[in-house]
Amino acid sequence: MNTHQIYEILPEHFFSVLACTNQVEYADCLFLMFHYLGKGNSFGGKKESIIELLSTYFNQSNNDNKQIPREKAIGVLRRLRQCGWIFEEEDANYEVIVNFTSYAIPLLKTLSDLKKSEALEYLGYIFIIYSAVKNMEIDSLSDILDQIYYNTTIVMNKLKSLNANIKKYIQDLLNKKDVNDLKSIVSNLFVDYKKNIIDKHYQRLKTSENISKYRPFIISKLNEISMNESIIKKVSYDLVKKEKYSELSKAKSHIYDQIDYIISSFENFEHIMSEIDKKNSKYIHTSISKILFIVNNSQDLQGKINLILRHYVKQKKMNQGVKEECVFNLFPQKYLAPNSLYTMPDKTYVNSVQTIESEISLSFEEKQKKFKNFFESNVYNLKHINSYVKQLLNKKERILASSLPLNNYVDYTKLILIYMYSGSDVDYSVDKLNQIYQNQGYLFYDFEIRRK
Repeated sequence: MNTHQIYEILPEHFFSVLACTNQVEYADCLFLMFHYLGKGNSFGGKKESIIELLSTYFNQSNNDNKQIPREKAIGVLRRLRQCGWIFEEEDANYEVIVNFTSYAIPLLKTLSDLKKSEALEYLGYIFIIYSAVKNMEIDSLSDILDQIYYNTTIVMNKLKSLNANIKKYIQDLLNKKDVNDLKSIVSNLFVDYKKNIIDKHYQRLKTSENISKYRPFIISKLNEISMNESIIKKVSYDLVKKEKYSELSKAKSHIYDQIDYIISSFENFEHIMSEIDKKNSKYIHTSISKILFIVNNSQDLQGKINLILRHYVKQKKMNQGVKEECVFNLFPQKYLAPNSLYTMPDKTYVNSVQTIESEISLSFEEKQKKFKNFFESNVYNLKHINSYVKQLLNKKERILASSLPLNNYVDYTKLILIYMYSGSDVDYSVDKLNQIYQNQGYLFYDFEIRRK
């Protein structure tokens, strides 16, 4: 489609209601009407009922006391009609019926799906493709190829969108002005990113909705068809007969293009998933490295760790129905017992201090290099934790977190990071159990560590 043709379908001022000062109110009204009218047999309803619906909305929002809600609702309908979103007609009883225009319905459906941001069922599309390929009939091959091509584009676009979304999270993290904003980093990692990326998409693609098992059959079957000249010729004649193409050569080219796109898409699936894996690992790696950097350079170490755990526990409670007890509890030791192993440091007195003549400043590249060196040399990075878990597992297939050595702060930090890193590219996975383990005043829900 050429760029100018869109306004041969849509009115000139169609998008103006979503770009004006009252854009939020117009958007709310459109969605209210869309869901209300969508319950019937058609996207149409009595004007008076819609006015009452919008009047209730404006009465509840109460943003403008100078205008009566009913008058405002009528004004919104008038503006939507002028911009081409709706049209009015009279029925047999002379009642005015408000309808959405044909082009407004698919746009509102798309906007509604974006607004809901529901989990995407990748496997549903793949199974439709798999079933269509498996039960393919030559007489209806052109229609089946159209269906397979359409569903393949949906799957690939969703995968590319997931890839782009993770990249955006990484970019937002790297562009964060306040590098010491621990609360924001922890919240993004444990709440926002986990909810919108890991739970809805990534984890399902790696487990229950893994596409790989259907991929070889789909590619093999389509390759057979593309190499069968008689089948391609017959389908091409069918397309010309249906007047979809005027020439046989163009029909053939169309069929080959569709098959090539489908095959190349499924062949590139592993590459796209590899890119998604890398970006997911990079985001988790970068987030944890920033958290560790802030924690290790903070005066209030215990406070920072507690902040991380509070966010983590809050998310676990929301998603998995965790009880009132925390997953991990760390208690600050304010007083030293007489038999404490802690040794008070001797005070050191410096006779003279050399004056720093000029302000020391580091370039952005130097800061990044120091930050990278700090993390890579840190015993808490992904590589060290993964090796630590492999050493713990040894020849075992699984172990309990409660069986790990938990004698000090370092051990508990490693325990937390084992759980945190489990969603990354590591050689183990974890399953949370509903058993609370207590040791030396610390409480946490036990979990099983399994070799992949």
